[in-house]
Amino acid sequence: MTQMPNASFYQTLFRTFLFAAVALSLAMAILSPTEKQVHHDEYDHINAARFYTKYWLPPAIGDPRTLDSYSLYGASYLNEWDVVYLLAGKFAAIVNPFIDNLALSLRLFNVSLFLLLACLALIARSLVLCYAVLLTSPQIWYTFGYFNGDSFPLFVSFLIVAIVATPEDTLPKGGRRPLGRYLLLGICVGLLVLSKKTFWMFGLFTVCLVAWLEFCRWRREQDRGGFIRNMGVLTVMIVATAVPRIAYDVYINGTPAQKGAKLVEIGESLAAPIFKPSKSLKASLKLREKGVGLFDMMKPPHEWAKESIVTMFAAYNYNTLRSGKRFYYVTVGAFGLFLIYLLAKVTQCARTQELVVLAGAVTTAVLVIGLSVYHSWISDFQPQGRYLFAIFGLVAIVVARNRELLHSTVVSLFLVWSFLNSVNSFVNEGLGSIPHFHDVMDISHDFRKPD
Repeated sequence: MTQMPNASFYQTLFRTFLFAAVALSLAMAILSPTEKQVHHDEYDHINAARFYTKYWLPPAIGDPRTLDSYSLYGASYLNEWDVVYLLAGKFAAIVNPFIDNLALSLRLFNVSLFLLLACLALIARSLVLCYAVLLTSPQIWYTFGYFNGDSFPLFVSFLIVAIVATPEDTLPKGGRRPLGRYLLLGICVGLLVLSKKTFWMFGLFTVCLVAWLEFCRWRREQDRGGFIRNMGVLTVMIVATAVPRIAYDVYINGTPAQKGAKLVEIGESLAAPIFKPSKSLKASLKLREKGVGLFDMMKPPHEWAKESIVTMFAAYNYNTLRSGKRFYYVTVGAFGLFLIYLLAKVTQCARTQELVVLAGAVTTAVLVIGLSVYHSWISDFQPQGRYLFAIFGLVAIVVARNRELLHSTVVSLFLVWSFLNSVNSFVNEGLGSIPHFHDVMDISHDFRKPD
């Protein structure tokens, strides 16, 4: 980033903003009710993590110890590969004796993840600018303010940002640092595999990114052995992190086909009557089967694009509480203009290596959006902005690797503007509306769990 006399001032300011965002997430965690479900599927996530406060090994489908974790759809997060419930459950097992509120203990797990990112930005000067991307949407802060399955992969994706933020030609040749870099990176990618599927494309992008960067280093330094060693370490660590959990799932639940049959069976047994697999209500959410065209899905009454953008930036209490139109115009507009500026600077000034990284990031972002569109059209109409959170990590990587090309004034104005608008939304429509948060059963009787 082009240096200015007050560059250190802006770095300090952005660090302060990050800790302020963490404090707001903590306020949401503490102040929002725990005696009723006011955040998206939070009770289902809590019930899944509760299992791991007592146990270590994943349960089989339909395990009697896990029946309280099955939702009205007859599904449990414990039947997925997600490692977050094990980590959060063990965190809560340590914290909850002092708090005596499992929901709050699990919320503090997510807040702690956000705090760790802020601390990394405090320690590493090179991370301040790319981590400031977290300031551009209050929805990120809100997601860290209650317990869910989205915050952990978002946290891991920004750990990956920290690892790949430094261009390879600034690292020492050989030695332990590059090797340690790929050890950590492999663990992080493995953890993404064991997280929400909406971040899998980000994990694939990461592998392709480092393969390309290592290939460039091989050509530049004629270090074939280093290329093989680093990519081998990355592969081994991904496999060592992800495969044991996947293999154990096959051991207890059978092949994917066998597991699928078991999920249908348990769903038929435990789901609320209108949500049983044999009923037709679920099919009503499959727009293509209803004859709704892909472009029609973008128009009223569905408005996939509008709903996804709104819930990507500010929507609280099951997306029922939102900011005014002005917020979305100025915040999303500023974000869009910054992306245009970023694309222009990189395409005009960056090296070929970084142009390829940019092309990969753009392609991955398009795929993330495309998969969300496809899921809503084919399987289950859910225009959820959290399904697009991987885009923030992609933007952060491009910013990190090209920060020397960006003008401090432009970047600082964008970040300060975004942060102030985000605070206004989070405080007024988020924290300020907590007394008006509704239990999900008050929003729609369809969400009632079966007796």
